[in-house]
Amino acid sequence: MTLQAPEVVVFDLETTGLSAAQGGIVEIGAVVVSGLAVTDDVFHTLVNPGRAIPWSATRIHGITNEMVTSAPTERVALTAFFEWLSGRALVAHNAPFDLSFVQCGAARAGLTAPRSAICTVRLSRRLLLGGRHNLDEVCARLGVTTQDRHRALGDTLATAEVFVRLRAILLERETQLRQPSVDTFSDWTE
Repeated sequence: MTLQAPEVVVFDLETTGLSAAQGGIVEIGAVVVSGLAVTDDVFHTLVNPGRAIPWSATRIHGITNEMVTSAPTERVALTAFFEWLSGRALVAHNAPFDLSFVQCGAARAGLTAPRSAICTVRLSRRLLLGGRHNLDEVCARLGVTTQDRHRALGDTLATAEVFVRLRAILLERETQLRQPSVDTFSDWTE
């Protein structure tokens, strides 16, 4: 990665439950990150999953059946999201979970979904040794303030800040490896 890295899209979903095959998406939030900056280019929509949202899910994210009654269907919302995405790479916290819902929703709708996403949990495990790596813990360790937790846009913005800070750590380490100090360099010469 370099400071001139291409744009990526950090995203988060709220869902009807934990099973992508049996559940649906109720909210999509996404933001573009360019280099080390979170931009103001945002995608956000509630989604009508075409099924009842269980109380156990509503208790976590606060999205009710009434809130999604007039929201776009999963097919319409994913189509708009994919068009907005414009082929940019995806980033998510615990990416396999969110990506599984995107892929299952796209399959149900006859759409082609992205096949992969950068996972900030995996980045965190490699760069921030020890401790837990859930979003709250990683935000606390990196000094990222969160708002509207367990809502797609709130979690997206927190994850975007986490990604930027993890990317900065990675860039710093790469720079240190490429430009050793005089003392380190003298250790490698004869």
